[in-house]
Amino acid sequence: MLRLSVLSTTFLVSVLIAPASSLKADDRPVPPADPKSREECRAYQRQQMDYADIAVKKSRECSARNREANHEDIVLYHASCGGNVLSAFSSCTELADAAWCALAGVSEKMSACFEKANAAEQKRLTDALARNEKQEKIETEKLLQGQYAAAETGTDDLQRSLQQERERAGRLEQDLAAARRDVETQTALAAKATDDASQMKQAADYSAAELRKSLQQDQERASRLEADLAAARRDVETQTALATKLSNDASQQEQERARRLEQDLAAARHDVETQTALVAKAHGDAAP
Repeated sequence: MLRLSVLSTTFLVSVLIAPASSLKADDRPVPPADPKSREECRAYQRQQMDYADIAVKKSRECSARNREANHEDIVLYHASCGGNVLSAFSSCTELADAAWCALAGVSEKMSACFEKANAAEQKRLTDALARNEKQEKIETEKLLQGQYAAAETGTDDLQRSLQQERERAGRLEQDLAAARRDVETQTALAAKATDDASQMKQAADYSAAELRKSLQQDQERASRLEADLAAARRDVETQTALATKLSNDASQQEQERARRLEQDLAAARHDVETQTALVAKAHGDAAP
C-alpha cells in the first residue's frame, strides 16, 4: 500500500509541474492490466481523477486566456479517445482533448479493474481454503493413526485421543466460521467496490457535462463577439461615409460663398466707378 501511495504521489507531482503544452493523451494514467488487489484499482482511480482535475483546469485556463485576448480561432475536432466532435480555441485543442478523454470511459475501466481484483482475491481465498482442507485431512489421518495406536496401548490413551480430536474438531469449526466470515466480508467489499464504481461513473458524467457546457458557452461567446465586431465595422464605415459627405458639402458651400463675395465685390467696384464718373461729370458741367 505504501508503494502504491508513493507511485500515486510521484505521478501527481509530475503532472502538476508539467507545462501546459506537454499534457497529452499519452500522459493519461493506464489501468493495471492484472491487478492483485482493489488497492491497485483505487490507486489508479486517484491518479485518473487527479489527472482529470488538472486537465480540466488547464483547459479552462487556456480558454480564459483566449477569451481575454478576444481570439476568434475556435475550431472543431474529433476527440482522440472516440468519435465525438468537439470545439475549442485552436491553441487549446490538445488540452481540451486531454480533459475530455480523461473522463471518457473511466467508470467502465474502474469496474473492469475491480472485477479482476475481486477475482484475484477470491482465487487467493479459495486456494487458502483448499490448502487448509488438505492440511486438515493430513492431520486427521495422523490423528486416526494415533487413535489406532492408542487403542492398542490402552483405554486411557484412547480417551486422550478422543479428547484431542474433540478439541481439534472445535478448532476446525472455529476456523470454518472464520473462513465463512472472510467470504462474507469479501462479498460485502465487492458490493462496495461496485457502488464506488457507480459513484465514479456519476462523477465522470457530471464532469463531462460541465465540460460540454463550458465549451458550448465559449462557442456562443465567440459567435456574439463575431456579431459585435461586424456591427462595429458597419458603424465605422457609416460614420466614415457621413464624415466624407459632410466634408464635401462644406467645401462646396465655401466655394459658392467665395463666388458670391467676388460678384458682390465686382458690383461694388462698378458702383464706385459709376459714382466717380457722375461726380466728375457734374464738376465738369459746373465749371465756367
